[in-house]
Amino acid sequence: MDHPGDVTVERGLLVELSPNEETALQRIAQRVMLTMDMEAHHLVRLKRLALIEETGTDFKLTALGRRRLEMRGTAPPKVD
Repeated sequence: MDHPGDVTVERGLLVELSPNEETALQRIAQRVMLTMDMEAHHLVRLKRLALIEETGTDFKLTALGRRRLEMRGTAPPKVD
């Protein structure tokens, strides 16, 4: 039986992102640019796809976002 979250996981991993959304996801992963300098609609879409989450003052990758970048071979090293 499918669960509502399964659709998000599949979409988050497989949906095509625009070049700007891909760049935003990479920059969030690498923490090289403040998200306040990014286009809000890119952040909204990445959040809707469960690739990023708000941390209060900024955004960070979710496990799904990291998995997507790992699948593409572009995930930054994990920092604990």
